[in-house]
Parts: sequence; C-alpha cells; structure tokens
Amino acid sequence: RRTPLRRQRRGPLKARVGGASCLNAPAARSLPSDRADLEAVVAASAEMAPCYGNNGQLSRDERVQLYGILCEDQVTWSDWTPGVESVCDLVLQNVFLVTQEVKFKLPPTKEFDMPYPEPFKLAPGMRKSIPISFRPSKYEPHVDQVQIITKAGSFFVTVKATVKDIALFVPPFIDFGLCPTSEKSETQFEVYNTGTLKASVRWHAKPPFTVRSPGDTIDVGQSMRCVVEFEPQTASVFDALVVCEARDASSSSIAAAVEDASVVSSGDAQQAKAYYVKSTGVGKMPHLCVPGVSSPEVHFGDVFPGNRTPKTLEILNTTPVRASFSVRALHDRGEILPLPPVAFSVSPESGVVEPHGKYTLTFYFQSHTVKEHACQRFQITTPGGIPLVVKCAAFSRPMDVRLSTRSINFGEIPSGTQKVYSRTLQIHNDSDRPAPYHFINVDNKTGVFSFDRPHGTVPANSFMVVSVFFGPLAPINYYKLVSCVVKGALAPLTLHLMGSVHTEKSRPARLEQKHVDIFQDMQLRGVKEHPPPSDKKPGATAAEDELELPEDDDDPQAQASSGRLVSATQSFLELMLPADSRQRDIALSVSDLDFGSCSTMTMSEKKVVTITNRTSQKVCVTWMIPGETRMPVTPDDKSLLGVYPSTCDIAPRGSHDFAVSFRPRNDCSYEGEILEAVVYQKVNRTFRLVDLEKFTPPWTVAIKGVGHTMGVTRNDPRLDLAEGHIRFRACHPGERTYQVAMLTNPGDTTISYRVL
Repeated sequence: RRTPLRRQRRGPLKARVGGASCLNAPAARSLPSDRADLEAVVAASAEMAPCYGNNGQLSRDERVQLYGILCEDQVTWSDWTPGVESVCDLVLQNVFLVTQEVKFKLPPTKEFDMPYPEPFKLAPGMRKSIPISFRPSKYEPHVDQVQIITKAGSFFVTVKATVKDIALFVPPFIDFGLCPTSEKSETQFEVYNTGTLKASVRWHAKPPFTVRSPGDTIDVGQSMRCVVEFEPQTASVFDALVVCEARDASSSSIAAAVEDASVVSSGDAQQAKAYYVKSTGVGKMPHLCVPGVSSPEVHFGDVFPGNRTPKTLEILNTTPVRASFSVRALHDRGEILPLPPVAFSVSPESGVVEPHGKYTLTFYFQSHTVKEHACQRFQITTPGGIPLVVKCAAFSRPMDVRLSTRSINFGEIPSGTQKVYSRTLQIHNDSDRPAPYHFINVDNKTGVFSFDRPHGTVPANSFMVVSVFFGPLAPINYYKLVSCVVKGALAPLTLHLMGSVHTEKSRPARLEQKHVDIFQDMQLRGVKEHPPPSDKKPGATAAEDELELPEDDDDPQAQASSGRLVSATQSFLELMLPADSRQRDIALSVSDLDFGSCSTMTMSEKKVVTITNRTSQKVCVTWMIPGETRMPVTPDDKSLLGVYPSTCDIAPRGSHDFAVSFRPRNDCSYEGEILEAVVYQKVNRTFRLVDLEKFTPPWTVAIKGVGHTMGVTRNDPRLDLAEGHIRFRACHPGERTYQVAMLTNPGDTTISYRVL
C-alpha cells in the first residue's frame, strides 16, 4: 500500500518568491493521503514558512503547495462610491486531501470589515466564502491585507480599492536625425490610454517641434496616432521636451482650463498629468546642382512647329539630407510674360531627391509659332537651399514644304474641243512630321482651274501628287495665282496657273510666266500699270523700259531669276487683303454672299455685286459658268450661283453691277460655291493689239455664295480647332506676322462659318 507513495515522494518540491528558491529539501513530496504523512509535511512547512518575504505574500501556486489553500491573490474594488457600502467575497478552497482548520485576522484599517474571526474547518475540496465589506468615506485609494492562518503557517491576501485615474503610455524618446532646413520632417507614434478614465490630451511643444493629433480625447483601452513635426530654420542641433498634458475628459475642458486658470479648482489641477517625450534633431541645408556645370542650359535646337520635343536634365543632391524641390518659370521684374500657350514645360514640377541621390527632370518644348526664337529660365528651389537656375532655348523651325514648280502653263488651247486638260504637281514635305495643306482660293473640282486634292496631308519626308485641271470655253487669256497654305510653314506656297484659248475668229496673245513676272516687278517698283500705247512719250516710261524679258522661259533657272522672291508678308497680304481694298486694280463690293434659307425649286432673292475697274484701260468681265464659259468638271457640274449679265465691259475708272442668285440642289443641307470671273483688258482680246513687252495679265476675282435648305430643322454643327490659342512671334512696330489655324469638320453636314 505504501510502496506507490514512496515512488511519488521521489520528486523534489520547489517554491520561488522573488526569483529565489526556498524549498530544495527532499522532504517536500506530493500530497499525502494518511494522517501521519500529513503531519510530517505540515511540520516541515511550518519550519520553512518564515523564509518567505514580502510579509508572507505568496503566489497562488506557492500557497497551494505549502498550505493547500486555493484563493485569489487579491480582492479589488474598482467601481465604488464614497459613503456606500460594497461587499466582495474571499473564497478559500482546501485542495489538500485532509481536513484543515483555518482562521483569519481582520484588516487593520476601518474601511474594510469582516465577520468575527472564528476558526472553521475545511474538508478536502470544500470552499468557504468570507464576506469583506468596504465602507469608504473618501474617494481615494485604499490598500490592506487579510491574514489567513493554517496549521502549516499563514499567508496574506491583499484587499484594495482603486480609484479611476488617467494613465497614458507615450514613447520617451524620438530622434529625427539629420533633416533639411526650412522643411517639415515628421514621425508618427502611438499614445495608449492605459488608465480607467477617458483622457483629454493637450500637447505643448516649442519650435521647431510641433505635434499634430487627430483628436483631443482617447477612450479607455484605445490608442491615438500622433505626428511630431520637426522644421528647423537653421543648420543647428535641437533638443527639446515635448509635453503631453492629460486630464479627465469628463471634467472641464483643457482649453477652458488654460484660458481661465482661476476657474480651475485645486482638485482639477491635481488630476492633470504630464508625460514627457524627449525630441532631438539636426538641421542641415540641402544643395542641388547639375554635375560638372555651374550654369546649366537645355538646348532643343531646331524644332518643327507642333512637335513636342523632350530634353532631360539630371540634378544631384550633394548633402546627406533629402531635398524637396519645386520648379517654376522665372521672370524678372519688368520682363514681359510669355503669352499662352507657353512653349516650355517641365515634368515633374516638384519632387524629392534622396540624400546623395540623383533625379531626372524632363523639359518639353512645343510651339505652333513659326520662326520663333524661344527662351525661358526655370528656377529649381528647395525650402532651405540655394536656388538652381536652368536656361532653356529653342527655335521653331518652319516646315520644309515646297512645290515641284511655281508655274503651270497649259499653253495655247483651241476652244470648242470639249476637253478638260490636266497637269500634275508634286508637294514635297522634307520635314519629320506630316504637313496639312490647303489650296484656299480654289474650290473642290469647280472653276476653270481645279484640283483633285485641294486639301490633304503630306506624310513626313514624302511627297504627294496633285492633278490640276483646266477646262476653258471662252477664247481669252486665263491666269490665276493659287495659294497653298501649309500648317507650320513660314509663308503660303504660290502657284501660277495660266493658259490661252483661241478660236478661228478670235486669238489672244500667248500668255507666259515672264509676262506675269514683269507685271509684278513693275508694281513692286511703284508703277501701278502699263500706260496705253498712245500715251507713250520719250523719257516718260523709263521705269518700264528697264524691264527686260528673259530670253529663255523654259529654263528653270531663268524662271527663278525672272521673278523676285516673294516675302511672307506679301503672300499673306495678297490673301487677306479685302476684296474692296483700294490697293486692288479690280475690286469687288462684296466677296461673301449668304442667301440664308433657300428652296431647291426656285432661285433665291438676288443680291448685287459691284465690280470696280481702277485701271486706265477698259476691261472685259467673263463669269466662269459651267457649260457656257468653262467646261463642267463632272457630268453633274451645275452652278449653284446664277449671275446676270455673264459678260460685260467696264470703262476705265468705272464699275458695273451684277445680280447674283442662289439655288441649292439638295434638301436639308448646307451648300456653297465659289463663282469666278476673269477680268482682262479689252486690248488683249487679239494678239494684234498686244505689246508683248507690256502685256498685262488678266485678273481672276471670285465670290463665295452659301445657303441652306434646313428650314426649321435644328442642326448642331461640330467644329474642331487645332489650337485654342494662337500666339504670334515677337515683331517690330509696323511689322506684320501671320499664323495658320486649322479648322476640322468632324460631322457629316457641311458647316457655314464666319470669323468675327
């Protein structure tokens, strides 16, 4: 029977208080089951009990091993009110296998009360509840002890009453290390509420340290993430204490306590607690530069209009702190700001360069202004460092677009052949971007001179073939100066179109390009027109006599030398000069006719157009009407415009009125057409009356007529502009500059527009 008990007693029994071993004798065995063994264990325990410190306060495991009594370490009152009695039970349980006699001593303080301390016996496994009454008179912490006495010895159980208090946990130390000057550096930390009250917090810090918190209160058991900011203004070492003032959130607010300190009672002042966070940091000035260059420049070179060309620039941070930068355009006082849209841009406009790191900036240049020398300075600034200035320069190079020839002469053509003649023309684009073009003073396959591609786009570094058609019927000379406007080109490309038509009875003189060149050179020299043969006097026409005809018109070099180089101003002025300008030899009273709403069944109301002859010679006017004075370009080519009379003579310095009407072809549409008139001096009707040295080429004038058959139908037109802003290059006072804007109709209906 005792043999298994001896085997159980082989294991030593240890107990620790404060980390020191107090039982290491082999007498400490497992719990005995008979009376004799129990007495031996109790006797040994009684001898060893005095070795425990802390007034005999043991842990639960130690009490069980030594005394066989299982109970709580302490009895606590947490939610109580002064003047109100509250009772908690101290439960004792006998875990030995024998009955024990237990008694207790009352706490010395009067706030804690217990029944009369009569000894009692506890059978194995039984429990005993001892009520402890707490009768406080003040709201303050109370701590006492209850002594439990057994035959094996005594131990203490703490009884205490806690008050609700504020308790926060904040980090004691924050180190920012090296930070850039005049720039905020921040770090985050958590503030925990470990107390029993909802806490209101207020931070106190002096520059360069500041604290940002998302709220003013922290609930019990919760945390709040705060941010400490460090913004040094000088390159120095900074060391400061950041104070967190905590108060009970249910009492008066912290703001009121700070603003009116006299209102705060002494009790409230005692409730405030301060928590300190030591903060350190070192301010250092950042510095950005471009390696190997003291004054950095970005050169874009020659850029075609519309191209967006990038250039990169690498900047270096030579300091051990980060450098936050921003890039902006630099303008001195009194400097004229660039007009929108600005040609230069940079990406990104701000960023951060890491310590001893590199950063790449990309500068862009894009300009639609032809022949513009652009220059812009950019300043790269850091909050605490020296600014870095970068200069950007570029030239907006005109598009390299040219025609294969400057003149097309169809020669002498017999009238009545009912044939349309054609020639080919090449448009060369030597640029690296597509070139949109438009022959702006010709209509789409209408007129005596017409094109199969009056507008389009020439691919980059390529060419396009355009066919030119000539279908005359009247036996006269024909001449027209056609202007091809190219997006991004310096000036319009001019093309001279001419031809001579004759019959057996009427044969005008053959018109050549040299006659046109002589006439234009004469007008550039200030002589407006050739004098009539009868007015020729010795010495009166010295300016005209100086004009000599080229010997060979077929030689390209002779053609190039015979005509002067036309400037961009002259080319644009020829296009934009009003039709009724006094500088024109043949003027129109109006060039644009809007007939409004019309019907396809009848002709519209007539409008009057007056042609004025400002020369000293009688002129003849012939309107180019398909089927009458010119060949129809297409089988269904019928003029939308009717004019009366179709031919007439105008006296020198005289004028004549023409009635023009409009008749559209289609319903629910906008329609328009260009109607041309060839005006020539009457002496040119036969070669016998023409002085080839003073041959005046004919003039071609045109009117534009538009109308619609939409009625009350609503039409929502769509029109796209290539640019929202048109910026002209800088010019001298009195100088003219021009820009080309491109309009696109993406819809399915013809649009009638007017520039106001």
